Amino acid sequence: MAAPRYKLVYFDVRGKCEPLRWMFAYSGVAFDDHRIKELPYYVSEDPKPEWTALQPKTPFGAVPVLEVDGKYLAEAGAIARYLAKPLGLSGADEWEFAQADSIICYLSSEFEAPFLEFIREMDPGKKEEARAKVLAKLPKITETIERILQENNSATTGNGFIIGSAVTIADFFVVNYHELADTFLRPGCLDRNKVLTAHRERIRALPGIREFIQKHAHLAF
Repeated sequence: MAAPRYKLVYFDVRGKCEPLRWMFAYSGVAFDDHRIKELPYYVSEDPKPEWTALQPKTPFGAVPVLEVDGKYLAEAGAIARYLAKPLGLSGADEWEFAQADSIICYLSSEFEAPFLEFIREMDPGKKEEARAKVLAKLPKITETIERILQENNSATTGNGFIIGSAVTIADFFVVNYHELADTFLRPGCLDRNKVLTAHRERIRALPGIREFIQKHAHLAF
């Protein structure tokens, strides 16, 4: 049976697609990293002919979308779960996979939901209110993630992963949480959280990830 042909579609920014790109980069599995050469509407109001043509073909009118042999799968979390086993990122057993999935779900509900409200808000006054609301949530979220890291092997020195003894899908989403907060909310807002920062640097230095980051270092966000 022929190997699946993967095509990952998103704008030419990091955003919520970056954990999925890192999954491919780390695993070494080939994929078509299709980048829409238009900025998202929350960055620019310029015409978007490519996205306008593509949007009706996506399941929910949004990206990221994974195309597999002509079929479309939407939502970053669902895509990560679908790819976890084929890419070798599902943990040692079903329990570790479920734990990794629970971390992604936690970040989605506690961080991504209010973060997207902030990103999509166009009114300047309301946008600052939305920013403050997300910033207020960071201490509790970070405390929770750091506790899980500290409970799992030697994460206090940056030598551990968040689940088990190997990289899982959750590691990439945890790093993306850190980087989205740092890029969009307030630069350096999580840098004093040493356990989280050590984990971030460890994942960024992994083979495949390091080279991918260098290749796309020109992206502002």
